[in-house]
Amino acid sequence: MKLPFQLDRYTLVHRIGVGAFGQVYRAEVRGDMGFVSDFAVKVLEANVVADTPNVARALADEARILSQLDHPNIVKVVDFKHIEHPLLGDVYFMVMECVRGTDVGTLLRRLVARQRSVPATAVLHMGLMISDALAHAHALQNRDGETVCIVHRDLKPQNLMVNFRGQVKVLDFGIAKATDDDRLAQRTQEGQTKGTVFYMSPEQLAGDPLDGRSDIYSLGTILYELLMGTRLLDVEVNTAAELVRAMHTAFELDIESRLDALRSHLEANHNGALSQEAIGGWIGLLRAPLQKDRSYRPDSAASFSQQ
Repeated sequence: MKLPFQLDRYTLVHRIGVGAFGQVYRAEVRGDMGFVSDFAVKVLEANVVADTPNVARALADEARILSQLDHPNIVKVVDFKHIEHPLLGDVYFMVMECVRGTDVGTLLRRLVARQRSVPATAVLHMGLMISDALAHAHALQNRDGETVCIVHRDLKPQNLMVNFRGQVKVLDFGIAKATDDDRLAQRTQEGQTKGTVFYMSPEQLAGDPLDGRSDIYSLGTILYELLMGTRLLDVEVNTAAELVRAMHTAFELDIESRLDALRSHLEANHNGALSQEAIGGWIGLLRAPLQKDRSYRPDSAASFSQQ
């Protein structure tokens, strides 16, 4: 579509992202006396909806999940619409708060290109914000007071936005899973894996049932990458065969050798001057969530925040 484009009361002015099922735009809503408010609008492609009707229901589920989450470090959903557009036909779109900033993946790439590392203090603050957001999602209760148990399942640097005030926002709960069967139209079949292999927990790679400890593992891999500048699972995945090899490598990953490399990196002051006590604290902090057996990880994101 040619921009600007009017969609209901939202004026799409700039494309900010492209996904498998649609596109995300920065949109404006104008009111009286010069009032302008910005939003992010995720629009499903009409041909995708026609070919795969369940995609629209999945977006509605995503909107319903996110609308229940009220946390400063989670992108807020403010609207969900289905309209009959004279040119586009059936249009489904979700309206979210617009985060002005950049995603953590882009931030990391820029720093690595300049041979710079993220200061350890910044990583600590980012980790606290993300783990607090996860704790809120994991503990969410429905109107009957029952815990919904939302698991993000696709936590990665690209799904973490940093705004211009340094605040981290978790986004894209599009493949999130709630244990309440009424929450999601597209069920996760046993043995099916979704998400990004570099940040998946071992149990997610195996297709096992998940709980919040899977997200904690993913967060541990992100914190490691923020400090080290390289992924914990540092392999190339461009083909199906490489994906299979990457999954095998993930199961065989020697966490202690990775932590030894991180210790050397921290001792070289790449992330700022740290005492031996602080370095030991970082190693212990990351060892806990990166355990392959989830029973040895922190039992909740709230307890990980406290650590």
